[in-house]
Amino acid sequence: MKIFRFFPLAALVMTMALALSCRSNTNNSDDSGNGNYDQTDARTFGLAGAVKEVRISVTNLLPSDTQENSLSKDNELQMSFNERGQVTLDHYGNIYEYDSDGKFVKGRSDVTVVERDSKGRIIKYKNTPETLADGADFGEFVLNHISLDLGYDEQGRVYTEEIGSWEAGYAYRIFYEGANIYPQRVVIDGGEGPTTVKGSITYEYISFDEKGNWTERKVSVALSFTEEGSNDEPTVENTERLEKRTIIYY
Repeated sequence: MKIFRFFPLAALVMTMALALSCRSNTNNSDDSGNGNYDQTDARTFGLAGAVKEVRISVTNLLPSDTQENSLSKDNELQMSFNERGQVTLDHYGNIYEYDSDGKFVKGRSDVTVVERDSKGRIIKYKNTPETLADGADFGEFVLNHISLDLGYDEQGRVYTEEIGSWEAGYAYRIFYEGANIYPQRVVIDGGEGPTTVKGSITYEYISFDEKGNWTERKVSVALSFTEEGSNDEPTVENTERLEKRTIIYY
């Protein structure tokens, strides 16, 4: 694989589009009987209801020799939320820790910054330590060097997502069908170093649970890679996978 040597592109693409999964619903109040649960974070990550955790299984649908970005998963924890509804783990592996009053205190490291807009929605997660801590592993330092910026449309759906890592950056434009807030298509533009990457992700939804969150979908990814200064034709990669989710509620 040419890009994201330290933060593999496959990991980004496999978890991309925020798992925007619930049906259109603008009510942020809890419907589980737990009046302390605020659904704002769940909605940011495409979920309805008082979600506690999301587990995902991924099956590659193309032969392994033609699918370099093979990232099979078996009931892995993908996202989690505390009893207040605050996200504690997102689908990029970003960690969120809070004090007893619900104030954010730590992420991937002590220098992590999380910003929210006037509606309480996450708009930035940034962990960019300037120096390597004593005794720390350089590979871990690079993996934890990440910035994530989210933009919302008028319906409160995430429609732009920009993620940066060590010498790499990607922008995603998310498209929806009607009032649904789970995506139909995502356009990718970015790269690492001399490699430019463009592509798209399309989704075919198969099943939903009683809350309206998707539980099974087919994902098709098409990517092209262009090397700066090269006269060669872009390298094209096509992947397909089946994703199944188990969602646990409070």
